[in-house]
Amino acid sequence: MTYIEDLGLRAKKASTELNRIESNTKDKFFEKLIENLDKNREIIKERNAIDIQEGEKKGLTKAFLDRLLLTDARIDGMIEAIETVKSFRDPIGEIVEGFPHKKGMEIKKVRVPLGVIAMIFESRPNVSIDASILCLKSSNAVILRGGSDSINSNKVLVDLV
Repeated sequence: MTYIEDLGLRAKKASTELNRIESNTKDKFFEKLIENLDKNREIIKERNAIDIQEGEKKGLTKAFLDRLLLTDARIDGMIEAIETVKSFRDPIGEIVEGFPHKKGMEIKKVRVPLGVIAMIFESRPNVSIDASILCLKSSNAVILRGGSDSINSNKVLVDLV
C-alpha cells in the first residue's frame, strides 16, 4: 500500500468517527486549540523563521515572504478565526427543507459531512488552521498539502491541532 493510499484510508476512518462528534465536543476542541496557539506562539514563530530564512536564501519575493510570515498579529488572526467558526451553528443534522409525501413518508434534505476533503494550498501557513477548523466544524476529515516553502510552519500548526 502506498503512503497516499494509507493516508486516504486513515482519513476515511477518521471521517466516520468525526461524524459522531457532538457540537459541545467540537467547541471544547476549539477552546483547546486557541489555548495551544496562544501558549505556543514562540515555537510557532521560531519554526516560521526557519521557513522565512530558507525563503530568503531561495530568493522568494517580498510579497511571498510576507504571506509566509507569522507574527503575533497573524496568530491573533488565527485565534479570531477559530472563535468565529466556533460561534457558527453546527451544520450537521440540520434539516434544510422537507415535506410530507402523499403516501405518508417524510421527505427531508439534511446536511451531512462530505467525508474527506483534500486541500492543496500555497505557502500560507494560516490555511492549515483555517482548513482544519472549517473541516472539523462540518465533521469532515481533511488531508492538507501546503506549499513546501512553509513546511516547518505547517508542521508545528498541524501538531498543535
